[in-house]
Amino acid sequence: MERSPPNLEPVGETSPSATNVRQQDKIIKIIESGNLNLLNQPTTTVSDDERTSFLEKVRAGTIDGATLDDKIIAHIGAPFGSEGGVQKLCAQFEEDTRLQRNFANTMSNSISRGARYDESKQIVTNENVTSFVTAFPTPRIFDAKFIDGRIQALEEEVEKTTNPEHAKMIKSELALQRQLQRETYPRLKALLYGKRDEYWEQCKLLLQEALR
Repeated sequence: MERSPPNLEPVGETSPSATNVRQQDKIIKIIESGNLNLLNQPTTTVSDDERTSFLEKVRAGTIDGATLDDKIIAHIGAPFGSEGGVQKLCAQFEEDTRLQRNFANTMSNSISRGARYDESKQIVTNENVTSFVTAFPTPRIFDAKFIDGRIQALEEEVEKTTNPEHAKMIKSELALQRQLQRETYPRLKALLYGKRDEYWEQCKLLLQEALR
């Protein structure tokens, strides 16, 4: 596997998404043309030269996850940004106890590693959802905090420790983080970010393709 240029961010080990050619074409075309209005078009056409140019820029490190986030993802409407959006999100959490618990745990973990949901607290409120999406407005920022950053920190901790019991505990936590990445976070991100998450998953696939 080709070594990543210095400025490229990790894009996660797995992706729950299948390739969406229509969305990927829009991503490439917007980066190559700078025309954000293409987001509102049903389809766009990307030439072989444009796709090659995009992938080469990724390999060169001039395009990375942060670039795609800033130039595309942050400009896509999110459920919490619509009128009454936060209230609708809270209503959806109330209808799904498991999803509510997942969000509560994630919010707790945004403060301290290993924190867990306290059922005595009404943590899924308009105020707390607003606070969370303000701190983590895009799925890239969510991934950086709750997936890539945590997994990297745990892997480094396992390598550094000389205590077998501590290593065992950290490996258990690492396994939990990978399970959250596969089973919990995709559904939570889809609810919180909507189309932003769809396009971010396609961005990750394009980044992975460039660096294969």
